[in-house]
Amino acid sequence: MSFSAQRQKMLDQAVRPILSTFEENYLVAAKTEDHDTAVERLVDHIRNVSCLFAFKNPLGTEFYVAKDHALNCLEIRIVPARRVKEWVNDCLKCMDCILLVYMRDILHDKIPPGVSGQIKERDVYDKYELRGADLARVGACFHAVYQKRSALEHVQFVSQDGQRHIREMNSKKRLQIHEFVVEQLKTALDVMIPLYRTAFPESCSN
Repeated sequence: MSFSAQRQKMLDQAVRPILSTFEENYLVAAKTEDHDTAVERLVDHIRNVSCLFAFKNPLGTEFYVAKDHALNCLEIRIVPARRVKEWVNDCLKCMDCILLVYMRDILHDKIPPGVSGQIKERDVYDKYELRGADLARVGACFHAVYQKRSALEHVQFVSQDGQRHIREMNSKKRLQIHEFVVEQLKTALDVMIPLYRTAFPESCSN
């Protein structure tokens, strides 16, 4: 056997166990991860307690939108500063489905566009605020989250000399936004989960 062949054989033998272990763990994780539970797993992560509720049937067709955004969030186990914007955006889009379905399908309330005539995510939050009581608190929490997302998205500003610049946001500020968003969503979900459990007892696991 040539030297090159012997070297390649040695490399193969050294690398194969590592790759096999990695691949095995990856495949096991892929098989055991249940996409149907993605939404409740994200909700549980935010609230730090199990909701004991399955969202797939209650959310209907909106579940598939919510599920994809939830999976994007769950892929980021520990959110680094540079991915806060991505996480907040996906998380908000997932939670929007929960709010929309409850207002539309449970409360049977239509959500017309705002005064501009354009459909906006905030129309749903406005509707919640108009409902008063706990639902108003939900709407206020989501408005606060939306504002933080806008701060992450829209970073251009004009200086006093009329020049346009990009506002730099350091890691500490991004992580503070993430913490704030989680707190606001937890407050809102603490209201929404009991409402969903009451409306869909068949989806409860206890």
